[in-house]
Amino acid sequence: MESKVNCLIDTNILIQFEEADKQTGVLRQPFTEVFQLCQKYGVTLLHHPASEEDIDRDKDLTRRKLTHSSRDKYPALENPPTVNIKELERIFGGIRNENDRVDCLILYALYRNCADFIITEDGGLHKRGASAGLRERIFSISEFKTWLLRNYEPQKVELPHVQDLFLYNIDKDDPIFDSLKETYTHGDGFEKWYNKCCTQRRKAWVIYGEESDIAGICIYNLDSEYKDRIPELGEKALKLCTFKISENHRGTKLGELILKTALLYAVENEITSLWLTAFGGQQVHLTHFLADFGFVVADIQHQGKEDILYKVFCAPDDVPSMNPIEFHKLYWPDCYESEEINKYIIPIIPEYHDVLFPELCPQQDVQLPLFEDLKDSKIPGNTIKKVYLCHSPTRNIPEGSLILFYRSQDEKNLTTLGIVEKVHVINNFTDMIRIIGKRSVYSLDEVQAMLAKDTVVIEFRFIRHLKEKVTYSSLLADEVLKGPPISITQISNESYVKIKDW
Repeated sequence: MESKVNCLIDTNILIQFEEADKQTGVLRQPFTEVFQLCQKYGVTLLHHPASEEDIDRDKDLTRRKLTHSSRDKYPALENPPTVNIKELERIFGGIRNENDRVDCLILYALYRNCADFIITEDGGLHKRGASAGLRERIFSISEFKTWLLRNYEPQKVELPHVQDLFLYNIDKDDPIFDSLKETYTHGDGFEKWYNKCCTQRRKAWVIYGEESDIAGICIYNLDSEYKDRIPELGEKALKLCTFKISENHRGTKLGELILKTALLYAVENEITSLWLTAFGGQQVHLTHFLADFGFVVADIQHQGKEDILYKVFCAPDDVPSMNPIEFHKLYWPDCYESEEINKYIIPIIPEYHDVLFPELCPQQDVQLPLFEDLKDSKIPGNTIKKVYLCHSPTRNIPEGSLILFYRSQDEKNLTTLGIVEKVHVINNFTDMIRIIGKRSVYSLDEVQAMLAKDTVVIEFRFIRHLKEKVTYSSLLADEVLKGPPISITQISNESYVKIKDW
């Protein structure tokens, strides 16, 4: 398939990842893998001409010279759109210095669709882009590597297995703990902390990689330390003591999978809130990631140094009117269910149901729980933010609508509730890949095949799986449906209430 993908790389990648091996001229890992994959599949890597200003400000003369010479591997974006500072600040926030201005110019090129994606390790650039609605089109290096492999080298893979382990069964010398050890000023500080956690029988959600290394971990513990100073936490708060994805596994949506595990665990155990601490200036990726799922920053700090981020699960009675999506982010799994909110049933064939909701994938006619291995599924879709493609004639679906997925052909029942973020009707490849971005669970070949006709793209968030699957016969008996749903079907609020009551 002929590639049409163009990707901007930011200044820091030009400088930092070209600078490492001056004698050999070999690109620094892991960007070398991305560079080679892009060459293999014809994905064009571009630099913005404004990056050259940043390079010229580099005080390391040797590195500056090397960066200028290696820059030729990445063609310059031709005639990028011009824009004044006030407009940049309106879209991306305040500009304090020349580096900020260059970052915003790079983002503006993406905003104006001069390229499909941006690759950057700059947390500030990720944050600015997200505020302008570009979150799904801005990748870290590891995220883009994963995107390339998923889209150009699709293959059968084993979905991640989330294990719930006592900390004393986890190797404290695993590389994932290296950065945590560095935060302890005394040599035995980490050992004391680890031993204390073991004695207290603390547990962790753990995902292991192919080499038996820890790909992701979240240590958790019931802890209401701040309930008096942050009343929203309630009486039963769960602290995520450590939430970390290893460098080698970023971009694989493992953070979203672990967070989904924590959210479901909290709801099942009637926990009122989740909270954790983070150094806001140093852990920009983490705080930015959590903000997208409703975590807010408290007015107080932990030990006067770390931000406290928390999420509550039930909306207060006096919550002000707000956008249904923002409401759901803040109070998941709560969502607006009033009569004014549209509700739809979406039929989905088993093949794509397994991709979107792999935790429900049938295995020997038994529904698997969250913590089981799910083998031989095409692409991991066990995330919160998802995208669904179809050719339904129903296209005018408002943001905030509730959608119920109906597994057709084999099981013939309703399985899952979601909330619509955006709906698009697309008829060309470039627009499609820009919209589905990081959420895609489809290969580029599948995307291209879908585009033989106008394609409806539904960006949505997972809310929950129904406790009891609602069968087709029940839907007929209660007059929710008049026959098998062939395409997206709107249902009344009364019908939705009947489904809730089952």
